[in-house]
Amino acid sequence: GLGEHAIRDLNDGINKLIREKYHWNRRIRELGGKDYNREERRAMALAEQEGGDHAAQGLSLKGSGGYRYFGAAKDLPGVRELFARHAAKLTKRKRGDVYKYITPDYYGLRDEEDGVLLELESGLAKEGQKKLKECRDGYDVEVKHQQQHDVVSSQNALYATDESDGDSDDTTALEN
Repeated sequence: GLGEHAIRDLNDGINKLIREKYHWNRRIRELGGKDYNREERRAMALAEQEGGDHAAQGLSLKGSGGYRYFGAAKDLPGVRELFARHAAKLTKRKRGDVYKYITPDYYGLRDEEDGVLLELESGLAKEGQKKLKECRDGYDVEVKHQQQHDVVSSQNALYATDESDGDSDDTTALEN
């Protein structure tokens, strides 16, 4: 058979021709013709759904810029490992595998063990208590002031009532 370098060169040549064909199809569309690139994508998707032969399409990796591997190029040493790694990434993880890596730290059950969180919380708690004490003191002063005002107001009202009662008695005494 052909050597590894000859297979790589042939595969590179095929990819170069495919890329050139893509550019010509794009130019045809720019000039107002049919979009052959879209037609090819539809045909490839349809063939994939029907379980068609992937050998004619070639194998490609996502993120490879559309580079494909045809025929014996799929079995080259570096290419085989690329597809093995890609297949390993695509394998779906099972629920048990996902839960295997979830520890109590994920749920925050060990947050107090290192002491950092406790320090932060104690500082914030002291600040909150200080603010609460200031608010209460301000409220107490306001309540005492209001009570004193109420007492003075009620005394003034009482004296005003007494004076008006005394005036009426004086006028009635003068009239008699």
